[in-house]
Amino acid sequence: MPKDTRITVRLSHQLAASLEATCKITGLDISTVCRACLEAYVEHVKAHGEIRLPLAIAAKRDLVKTTMPKAASVSVRYSTPRARSRLSPTVKEE
Repeated sequence: MPKDTRITVRLSHQLAASLEATCKITGLDISTVCRACLEAYVEHVKAHGEIRLPLAIAAKRDLVKTTMPKAASVSVRYSTPRARSRLSPTVKEE
């Protein structure tokens, strides 16, 4: 859709006022925000075939990190002394 195609969207007075206020905070104009939101919606539906409503936007810092912990603090127990000796070298004193 070319950038100059127009659509009409009806908003409640409260939502329109909130949108204006948030656009002042971010410095973005209403058209840019609406266009970005619709582009994100369309791309998500193209990629996944569906979407759940209502939508939510999350700040990057609020997303759950999926990295693995650096070191686990779980003690390892071996079932037999033989398994223990195979995995941990021993030093013999002379």
